[in-house]
Parts: sequence; C-alpha cells; structure tokens
Amino acid sequence: MVRILFLVLVLHVCSHLAVAQNLSEIVVEGNARIEDSTVLLQVSSEVGKGFDARTVERDIKEIYRTGFFEQVTAVLRQTNRGTVLAFKVEEKPAIREIRIAGNDEVSEDTIREKLNLPVRRFLDRLKLASSIEELEKYYQTQGFYGTKITYDVEPVQENQVDVTFEIEEGNEKVIREVVIEGNQQVDEDDLLDVIATARYRWWVSWALGTGIVKEEQLAEDVRRMTQYYLTKGFVDVKVTEPVVSDIEDGLRVTFRVDEGAIYDFGEITASGDLFENSREQTLTGIKSQTGEVFNVERLREDTFTISEKYTDIGYAFANVDPVTSINRTDRTVKVDFAVDKGKLIHIDRIVISGNEKTRDNVIRRTMRINERELFSSSKIKRSQELLQRLGYFDEVTITPEPSVQPEEVDLAVAVREGQTGTFTIGAGV
Repeated sequence: MVRILFLVLVLHVCSHLAVAQNLSEIVVEGNARIEDSTVLLQVSSEVGKGFDARTVERDIKEIYRTGFFEQVTAVLRQTNRGTVLAFKVEEKPAIREIRIAGNDEVSEDTIREKLNLPVRRFLDRLKLASSIEELEKYYQTQGFYGTKITYDVEPVQENQVDVTFEIEEGNEKVIREVVIEGNQQVDEDDLLDVIATARYRWWVSWALGTGIVKEEQLAEDVRRMTQYYLTKGFVDVKVTEPVVSDIEDGLRVTFRVDEGAIYDFGEITASGDLFENSREQTLTGIKSQTGEVFNVERLREDTFTISEKYTDIGYAFANVDPVTSINRTDRTVKVDFAVDKGKLIHIDRIVISGNEKTRDNVIRRTMRINERELFSSSKIKRSQELLQRLGYFDEVTITPEPSVQPEEVDLAVAVREGQTGTFTIGAGV
C-alpha cells in the first residue's frame, strides 16, 4: 500500500513541478491524537534541501511503521511561503470499549486478562489476532477443545471503535485414547513414551496437565516422533498432522506414520579444513560407523565432537556441516563433514558481573583461560566447572561476546551468588 501511494505522489510531482525547489516547510496533516513532533521524528527530509523521491519514500514507510496510522501519503505544494512537503496521515481508530459475549465457562475477568487489550489504545488488528490466539490456547489448557473466537469492530464517534469478542466455547472433553497407525516396525508403546500427548488419568492429569488437547503440543509431538524414527534409521519417515475426533466419552487423538525403509550409514568422509591436515584425525572420536544403522542424534554428536577439535585450539567460529547423500537403492546415507575452521580468535577482555561479595581476582584466579590467550572451549568449560565448585555461586555462565576487533571476543562471566555463610540465634545457654 505504501509503495502504491508513493507512486501517486511521484506522478503528482512530475506533472506539476518541472524542477523541485528547496523545501521551505514540512508539515503533518490529518493527525488528531498523535503530535506533529512524533511524526516528524520519523522524517529524514529536511527544510532547506531539495525534494528527494527516495528520501520521501523512506519517510512514508517510517511513519507507517509507528503503527499509529491506517494510511500515509505525501504531497508537494507551491505556496506563497515556498515549496511545502505535507505528510497526510489517517489515524487508526482508538478502542473505546471491549465487550465479551458467549463465555459461560471462563470468567470475563480472566478473558480480559488473557486478551491483554487496554482501551484508549489504537486498534491494531495484528494484536487482536494474537490476543485471540492466546485466548484460544488458554481455553485448550482448560479442556475446551474446539473453542472459536471472532471479533466485530463497531465505529463510534470521534474516530473510536467498540470491539466485541464473540466466543463459541468448545465442549469440555478430555483425551480418552491416543492411537498410532501405520507403525509396522516400531512398537506403539515406545512411540507413546516419546510424545507428551497422553490419555486422561485423573490421578496424575490434574497435577501434570495431561489428558487435554493442546495444539502446540500436538505439533511438538509430531517433531518428537519424527526425530525418534530418525534415530532408528527411518530416513524417509513421515508423521502426518494428528487427527482429533469425538468419541462417546471424550476425544481420540490419532497419529498416522509412514515409516519407510531402514537406512545404514554409508561412507563417512571429511573435507575442507582438515584437522592436522588429516581426514583420519578429523574423524577420530566420532561414533557413527559405516554399516551401522543411521542415527541422526549420533550424527549431531559427531558434528559437535569434530567442531570441538577446532574451537579448542582457537577457531571459535569453526563451522562443521554434515552433508548427507541418500542412496535409496542400497539404503545408505553417505556423510561428509565439511569443515570451515574460520579465523583464529583471541580473548580480549574477561568481563565479570553479578559478584557483590566475591572479589574479581578470586574469579580470575580460578579461571583456566586469561585475556590475550587463544580461545579454547575446553578451558572455558573447565573454568565454569571450577567456579561452580567454589561453592560461592548458585549459577555460573561464561558467554563469548563480540569485541572491538573482528578476530577477538570478550568473555562475559556472569555469576549469581548464593548464601556464603549462616548464623543461628538460640534461646538459653
């Protein structure tokens, strides 16, 4: 919309001004609640300089991004004061009142809290959609599956609106059955142990929140089940979106699996910046072996194992990419660990925070890595372990952060101190 409006502006300028003069004034028109200064803060065009189409296009976009306006246009006018650039805005209406209808099972106060939409704020339809999504999720957590929420906007005086939320509450039902179909080679009980969606059991569901359909959880369960199959060699596995259906006393959730064949690891190689210029040294320590069943989790672990060889000797941003090639004829997966070690990185500063009682020098003395040294992942890990063992801190994190120079990093050492001493008060001697 912004671009189309701007093209109208350009055509207007081209047809009325052969040569744009320097701007004598920049004004805002159409705003009632938003101050001129708020709009002009977004503007890069300047009084005293010539009209620039690209600059005005950016100005329009920046004004629109504030979220206060339905529409933003710009026009040039010749007046007795000179050339005036006017930004014409149409403000979004403000919410005067929010009404709730159709709710029987959830209180209005709770609904308003979940919607989180204050009145007298500008109407934002993206925010409305987000609020409805959050409220529908809340209904799901309460067991009201299938709740549908819509809204209606009614204009009133002075560019205000009343917003009415119509709630069609779903039936309060719990999961009575979780079914997996299509699994021929993996036991159903193993798959049910992997996912979080479970049938309702009154003695645990009230505490754990299980037995209720949750859309986000269903999507996560599809991912979990897929990952489980990938650790068992099922490279082509497909887990479809689960189907929720009504049964006599509740709900049935059905997962459908197309397992496919089991694949083995094929040839395993390494390329790029080989460790010590040796493919064998690069691959030393990995667990994946040619001929064994393919396992995506083991592949991740091996990627980390190889990466650590480089991060431990200064290549903090080494990238190891496990490139896979699937051979469906012999059912193997060839793996090539492509290595880009990047540049050597030194430690610039060690920045300590969170220590109110413990002196900096105690922390620095305990650490196994110092400023100006090469980056070393093992030394950083060891430093974190030793700091934790001091007994002074409940939590220790060491995080690399960008420094001034591209070939340096700072180490941010953040600690959270615990109780370093206790005392007791007793009655009597």
